[in-house]
Amino acid sequence: MTTPLPPARIHVFVASERPYAVVLRQGPSRQFCTIGWDMMTNEFTLGQWVKGKVYYELSDISPDGEHFLFFVYTGNEYAEVGPAYTALSRTPWVKAIDLWGNIRTTYDGGGCFLSNDTIKLKQLEDGDQYFINSAQFHIRYFDMNNQINCYHHKMSRLNWTCTSNTAKGFYHKFIAKNWFYADS
Repeated sequence: MTTPLPPARIHVFVASERPYAVVLRQGPSRQFCTIGWDMMTNEFTLGQWVKGKVYYELSDISPDGEHFLFFVYTGNEYAEVGPAYTALSRTPWVKAIDLWGNIRTTYDGGGCFLSNDTIKLKQLEDGDQYFINSAQFHIRYFDMNNQINCYHHKMSRLNWTCTSNTAKGFYHKFIAKNWFYADS
């Protein structure tokens, strides 16, 4: 008797300024595929595959849906960029137009969009290597001692309300009378 394969897992990053999304398909195991989704025409565009673990909670799509910021852990400590990296690409692909290597594995890395041309990174300004610099974006850095994380910034930008003081938080969004979305 063969063991059935686990189902693929998906994470969807929806742009806030236009009906476009990037679907991040996970599976098998540590392989991810990006898929562009035009929500007006319901057309899908296959992006690219990534080998490694993509941390969706440390990844983001720009408000206009043109760029994707993502954090990947490959585990290859001998890679030029280190065992993990943060990359910025054009949607739905993963070819980096900006790339930051991460020498400290997964304790820091990733980020979020503050606007279409400004990103905030969860990395140390002086600790990680900047491999590719397109000079198209303004870059800010999180205070690494601050507990408010990338996920909180993304949820706040998308008009979700945090109702908890815990590190992960509990978020809700009102959609109609007595109806709301919840994410915990």
